Amino acid sequence: MGGARPGSQALRRNLALVAAGTAAAVALVVVLWSGNTWVDLKAIVVSAPIAVALAFAGAAGLGRGRLRRWGPPMAGALVAVAVLAGNALVYRGTTLAPYDRLAELEGIAERLDMAGRALYPASEEYAGYLLREEGAVTPVEAPFDRKSLRPGAPRGQLFSRDLDDLRLDYLAGFDVLVLRRDPTHSRPPSGFGLVERTPHYAVWRRGPGAAQVLFHLPLATADGDPTPAQCAEVKRALRAAGPGAALAYTPAPQVAVSPIPEALTPASWKVTGQDRLARGPGRGQVGFRVPHDGTYRVWLRGSVGREVQVFVAGRLVGDVRWSQSYPDQYEPVGTVRLAAGTHPAQIVRGGGSLLPGTADDLGAEGTTTRIGPLALQPADGPRQVSYAPASRAMEVCRSGQPLDWLEVVR
Repeated sequence: MGGARPGSQALRRNLALVAAGTAAAVALVVVLWSGNTWVDLKAIVVSAPIAVALAFAGAAGLGRGRLRRWGPPMAGALVAVAVLAGNALVYRGTTLAPYDRLAELEGIAERLDMAGRALYPASEEYAGYLLREEGAVTPVEAPFDRKSLRPGAPRGQLFSRDLDDLRLDYLAGFDVLVLRRDPTHSRPPSGFGLVERTPHYAVWRRGPGAAQVLFHLPLATADGDPTPAQCAEVKRALRAAGPGAALAYTPAPQVAVSPIPEALTPASWKVTGQDRLARGPGRGQVGFRVPHDGTYRVWLRGSVGREVQVFVAGRLVGDVRWSQSYPDQYEPVGTVRLAAGTHPAQIVRGGGSLLPGTADDLGAEGTTTRIGPLALQPADGPRQVSYAPASRAMEVCRSGQPLDWLEVVR
C-alpha cells in the first residue's frame, strides 16, 4: 500500500510548528522594534499562544528513549506551572477600577435631575461615561485652554483643577458642578449651593434666583489675606458695577497638608516632588499641628493598590486600597477626634499578595504605588458665603480674616 510514512508525517508536523514559531518570533521582533506600547501589547498577546503550544509540543517530543514514560508528563507539568506562575505575576500587577468611588458617581448620575450643563473638572475617563446622560464636560474630552482658564492660572495638564483656575464667564455656562472632593480646593462661586455630598464627591447646583457674579477674585496668598492692591481691585469692580452691587466672601479652607519628609521616607520609596513612589512595604511619618480641639477629617493624596493604613496620634484612622487615581487627587481616609497640639501620623504600606493591584510598580508612573501628602481639615460642613453692602467692602477686605475669595454680586 502506498502513502506517506509515519516518519515523514511527523517531520511535516514538526516543520509546521517550527515555521509557526519562527514567523511569530520574527513578527514580534519587528513590531517591538518599530511599534508603540499598545501595538507591542497586542503583538505579545497574539504570539503568546504559539509560544505555549511550542512549549507543550516540546514536552511531548521528550517521549522517546529513557524519558519515554516520565519525560512528557513532567515537562508538561513544568510548562503548566510556568504559565500559571506568569499569570500570577501579571495578575497581582493588574489594576482594578475603584469600584466604590465609581459607584458613588453612578448613583449621583442617577439622582441628578438635570436642567442644564454639568462640569466635572478632574481627570477621570469613567466620569464622561457615567455622566453621559447629563452631558457633562470633563477635561478628558475637552481639555482646559486659554478660553476656559483664568489669566494667571497654571497652564498645561493638571489632573485636578481648582474652580478658581477657571474663567468666570466659562463657569457661567454650567448649572451643575460635580466635583471630586479636595480639602485644599476653593468653594464654588456664590451662585452655587451644595445639593449632595458623598465620601468622594460634592454636587453643587446654581440656585434659582441666585445673585449674578460680576467679579470674582481668588485669593491665592498663603494665608488668604487680601493685599492692598487686591482690595483696590475690588473697589474698582464695585464702582463699575454701580448701585445695588454688594460684596460676597467666604473663609479660606482650614486645612493642614503634610508631605512625608525625605528623612522620614523609607529607603525603597522614591521621592518625586511631594509624592512618594512606594517600591515595597514601608512606613512614612508626618506630623500635624492642630489649632483647637475637635473632630478632623483625614485625606490621603495618591493612587494605591495594596492596602495603605493611616495612623494619627497612634490610632488607626482608616485605610485606602484599590483606589487608582490620576496624580494630585485625594482619597478620604476617615475622621479622628484630636486635642489641640502637635500630633504624629504614620502612613503604613504592608507587603503584597497574589491579589490584583498589590504588586510593586517599578515603573515611573506609580499607578498603584503613589503616596502623597496627608491632609487634615475640620470635619464640619461646607464653608458658607457671607454678604456685605458696598459701603463695608473695604472693611471686610482689610479685616485680616483669611478668605477664599471675594466677589462683587448683584
